[in-house]
Amino acid sequence: MDQGFAEKIVREAERVYRRRIVDEACAMYEPDAVIIWNGREVARGEAAVRKFHEAFFDPSIKNVKLDKKMIAASGDTIAVEWRATWDNPDGSRGEQFAAEHWEMRGERLTEWRAFVTSKKIG
Repeated sequence: MDQGFAEKIVREAERVYRRRIVDEACAMYEPDAVIIWNGREVARGEAAVRKFHEAFFDPSIKNVKLDKKMIAASGDTIAVEWRATWDNPDGSRGEQFAAEHWEMRGERLTEWRAFVTSKKIG
């Protein structure tokens, strides 16, 4: 995979996940896509990927900040790191750090494998 093409996809994912719009996120996935979160399959197929994103984009979470960084791209795989912060409904702040790799079919994900750590920061 061309590095410039991979970087373009990472920037698009960053934009979509910052906006937190389910339809836009789901459009990034193939209908047969799989999401694996911390080693556990949490979604397989179009309906399950949508359900995952509906929960992931919890509307009670506010002021989400997200930064993604492409680490590498080779073949049909893109490796990414990200950091996110947000405001919880109880007034505390949350923070996540993650490493992920994406298996791609053209410009769409067939597998999103994320390894995430979360914590409250205040």
